[in-house]
Amino acid sequence: MSEQKVPRSVEQRVMIKFLVGENVPSAEIHQRLQQQYGEECLSRTCVFEWCKCFREGRECVENEPHDRRSGTSVTEPNIYRADTIIRENRRITLKELGAMLSISVGSVEDIVKYHLHYR
Repeated sequence: MSEQKVPRSVEQRVMIKFLVGENVPSAEIHQRLQQQYGEECLSRTCVFEWCKCFREGRECVENEPHDRRSGTSVTEPNIYRADTIIRENRRITLKELGAMLSISVGSVEDIVKYHLHYR
């Protein structure tokens, strides 16, 4: 049987859930986790928040899934517009191009380097 590696944070949440079930105070739970995990221990605030969630009836020790912010600057229209502007003025700076496209300099760098393959 293969062993799966459980992240330290999840491992600690399991312990928090167990100790909350045993009615151990949050401060003592944090102290025990510090003794066990040392530098890798969850912060006091985080431990207290998880204790509160488990006392309120939460069952899952995993993080809730959430939407990530999608990349909105490196798009086909912006790549095309950047290419057109660069062809009109090959001496334009990344900062100027970013201002013209209303996107960050980092996004402009990505477009120029990785999508248009300019130097």
